[in-house]
Amino acid sequence: MRNEFTFYAENTGTYFGQCTQLCGLYHALMWFRVKVVTQSQYAAWLKTFNNPADEAAAKAAAKTTYEQTSAIVPAKGSTTKFGR
Repeated sequence: MRNEFTFYAENTGTYFGQCTQLCGLYHALMWFRVKVVTQSQYAAWLKTFNNPADEAAAKAAAKTTYEQTSAIVPAKGSTTKFGR
């Protein structure tokens, strides 16, 4: 089963979480970590890819991330919801 949620970080840092939906086998072991960095740190990380296939994948990931976050980031002062 695929579950998704949206995480709006206001500060850089590392955030830890655990699955909260009863989603199947090993549910209690579904831990995750989200590392929030600045745009320049993210750009520097993307530059660490040194072969054409990795570089193309990184650029596609950056484009998708930008498109997704541009479409869903709420205006300042709006209510933020976690989950779908």
